[in-house]
Amino acid sequence: MAPWAFFVFAPTVPSELTSGNVSSKTKVVNLTRKSERFGQKGAGPMKKLFSTTLIVLYLALNGSAFASTDTNLSCEQMLAYRPEVAVSLHAQAIMGKNFFGVEEAKKYFNIVPTEEQLLTLSKIPFSDATLGKCRETHLLISVFPLSLLDVREKNKELFYRFRWFVTEDFAKERGDASWQLVRKTPVPSSLNVPMSDQLILMNDNEDVPSARIMVYAIIGYFLSTSERLFEQTNVRCSDIDLTDFRVYVGLFDSKGLNIYHNWDGYCRPHIGIASAQNPEF
Repeated sequence: MAPWAFFVFAPTVPSELTSGNVSSKTKVVNLTRKSERFGQKGAGPMKKLFSTTLIVLYLALNGSAFASTDTNLSCEQMLAYRPEVAVSLHAQAIMGKNFFGVEEAKKYFNIVPTEEQLLTLSKIPFSDATLGKCRETHLLISVFPLSLLDVREKNKELFYRFRWFVTEDFAKERGDASWQLVRKTPVPSSLNVPMSDQLILMNDNEDVPSARIMVYAIIGYFLSTSERLFEQTNVRCSDIDLTDFRVYVGLFDSKGLNIYHNWDGYCRPHIGIASAQNPEF
């Protein structure tokens, strides 16, 4: 059974939502948290009903054609149209502001998702337990096939003026659509030590993400929250440039996000290593 299949019990979109009385997605997220707490105290069917109603709210507030044209369509029909909504809303309720989903990517990066990408993103490869454990330390992001240069082109004012990387292969790679759970700070105790020692600090459930993933996460988070990650630190990424130097990103201050490169043994008090959780399924 699909992870969102149990949400098909609510019958219709409440008419008051389509009248414009509710205008903020934030209200839906807050209501999600309240209703989940309530649902946990009650019977299973009641919890399902509350969860389903919230998905309908989300659809209405995010411009679904169903919300504007026909308030009598079933939730099952809506979810057949946009199954990624259920998992996104559920994950956002866990992660709070540390969430950058499909709707955020569409809004801040002008993404127009394909059906194949939405199908991929309709399944989050991390358990609720992992998301709960990481909700304060990590950022859950829906990553679309944008290269580092693509992100820079859309937000040039958010990057430092150095452009040494524009001819580099790693900066041109677009990758595939995926969910990533990225640490918002350098790996603990990884500052001012060579990369060989930094890798030892990482556990078996995490890996070093690419510069593309880190730049996407840092810029996306700033656009959606106005908060800067890695403002006073850099983090090493998985990429190697054409001179065999390691790529690292950070020092995202008012002058913009920096992209650097140096050898793996280079140590400074502000250089750590980036980390992302490995998919669980």
